[in-house]
Amino acid sequence: MKLLHKLYAKYGEMLRYLFAGGLTTAVSIGAYTFFTRICHINYYLSNIGAWILAVIFAFVINKFFVFNSRQKKTAIIAKEFAQFVLARLFSLGLETFVFFIMIDLANMNDLVTKFTAQIVVMAANYLFSKLIIFRSTR
Repeated sequence: MKLLHKLYAKYGEMLRYLFAGGLTTAVSIGAYTFFTRICHINYYLSNIGAWILAVIFAFVINKFFVFNSRQKKTAIIAKEFAQFVLARLFSLGLETFVFFIMIDLANMNDLVTKFTAQIVVMAANYLFSKLIIFRSTR
């Protein structure tokens, strides 16, 4: 049992991020699927809509569950959210690039592409969140 506590103390944040990332990926893919399959919206526009919903969800879960940022001052929360959105805009650009390569150039399935892109951006998002956004507010 002590070993588990030791491992969690060392890797807990990363495990929480992977869990939160999995939930955020589910939100993103679920919304994307809804927009493309039910609403019949273009895959690029559907991806932007899914991104918006996933970013809002991810901010809350990352702030409180993953990185334990307990800041309650409106100005600090606004700064965290602005940095979070800016970092996620980079990820949206990265994801859009993956869409272009895999769907437009390689003619691959859009859901396979969406899932693949989510894995790529999850790693980038973790680095931005850990090293920049929530670094100084714990």
